[in-house]
Amino acid sequence: MRALSVLDDARSVGWYWTEDALTLPEWECATPLRHILHWWLARHGVQQLHAAAVGTESGGVLVVGRSGSGKSTVALASLAAGLLYAGDDYVAASVGSDPVVHSLYSSGKIEPHHVERFPHLLSAQRIEPEADPVTAPFDRHKTVVYLHESHPTTNTEGFRIRAILIPRIVGHGETLLTPVPRARALAALAPSTIVQLHTAGQDALGSMRELVGRVPAFELALGANVDDAPSVIRDLLELLTRTDEAPR
Repeated sequence: MRALSVLDDARSVGWYWTEDALTLPEWECATPLRHILHWWLARHGVQQLHAAAVGTESGGVLVVGRSGSGKSTVALASLAAGLLYAGDDYVAASVGSDPVVHSLYSSGKIEPHHVERFPHLLSAQRIEPEADPVTAPFDRHKTVVYLHESHPTTNTEGFRIRAILIPRIVGHGETLLTPVPRARALAALAPSTIVQLHTAGQDALGSMRELVGRVPAFELALGANVDDAPSVIRDLLELLTRTDEAPR
């Protein structure tokens, strides 16, 4: 696929060109105009991130890490459990004193063999033919789901960011949270964001460094039952909300 993205910053006008719109792969249609949005949002103090985001009306978590780390699985399991969903691959964040996540897309990506784990997504899935593994992006074989179709009431425009989670698939035992240094959260968030957006540089790195400096970070060790993750996340959010609202 050949495509060109252009932004006229002075006029806030963008163009996206491709040779043939009918040949655009599903993953490109699911997250369109990523680079144009990245450039334009940055001009307005908002940083696009390669991350998932789920939560409640009082706040939520960013789930960060390289592709294959479990971001999408955690996000979609949280959606099934009734948590609000702001994205599973690309979101945006206003840093500031109280960081806020902004939803960009209602789509999600999931490994095809995991669709059986989330039967509530079957009506919203889009499955594509096999692609050339040499020329296709590394997550090209994921199934795309459009969650405004299956879960219109749990999609959200965004919420306050109360924590950053780094998932790690363990596969046995309980699903547990462990506090980690903020530097580890930056190491999980920044490289994948910069690689995914290509043109993200020092300004983006500075925004992400500021973000991880404002909220606590935890490793989310995914045990034998991934479906336990939403309740662990909910308990964490309730604790952080109570702590934040307590008199000082």
